Amino acid sequence: MINQIRTLIRPRTLGALLITALAVLPSMVTAQVAARKGNSAARWGLTEFYIGGSYIGGGETSLEGAPVDIKFDDDWGFNLGGGYHLNDNLFIGGEFLFADSRFTGTSTEDDSVLSQKMRQWGLTAGLEYNLLTGPLTPYISAGLGLTYLETDDPTSDPEYICRPGYWGWWCSWYYPVYSDWFFTYYAGAGLRWDYNNHSVLRLSYKSSWMSVSGVTSTPRQDMVSLTWGGKF
Repeated sequence: MINQIRTLIRPRTLGALLITALAVLPSMVTAQVAARKGNSAARWGLTEFYIGGSYIGGGETSLEGAPVDIKFDDDWGFNLGGGYHLNDNLFIGGEFLFADSRFTGTSTEDDSVLSQKMRQWGLTAGLEYNLLTGPLTPYISAGLGLTYLETDDPTSDPEYICRPGYWGWWCSWYYPVYSDWFFTYYAGAGLRWDYNNHSVLRLSYKSSWMSVSGVTSTPRQDMVSLTWGGKF
């Protein structure tokens, strides 16, 4: 059963190159910043960065060719993102997500259960479209990216490892780590409030899907995020 669960984090493809806009965003700020300084709803030509947290809903799937159901626990995540406003409506950007959670594999034959910790790093890029040009506006979003999952592998022999710490060395038994990348795509909607010339609050809901081989349905994560950011 353990070997089958490991196939859950083996991607169907390493494809889909990420949009590289974030690498050039700082150089795209124009003189429009000064021209529109007195309007809190002004976004055209501005760079924006934000930070915040997310509540990530758990999901379920099962393994192909094995009587194992997989359930992902709910979790809290950390978000860091940024981008550039092509105009007052259209925003192009990217986001980094980190979460530390668990998943459970349950055998449908004998009800045996394996619970594993899982560390998740996600990097996505995409577009947001603001439906209004005022300071309070709903928006829709879509994009793609890569997700990296890392989990301990209890099928391998543990190793005794010592690491330096603040009060000396810490030594303990650790299982080897199994990790892999997979392709992610998402769609969402949200509400943004440009409450002054430079500060923004966002509340968003996003669904993302991960392309994974060896499962009966595509794993899906639903996420509610609250972030604070600045425009420059």
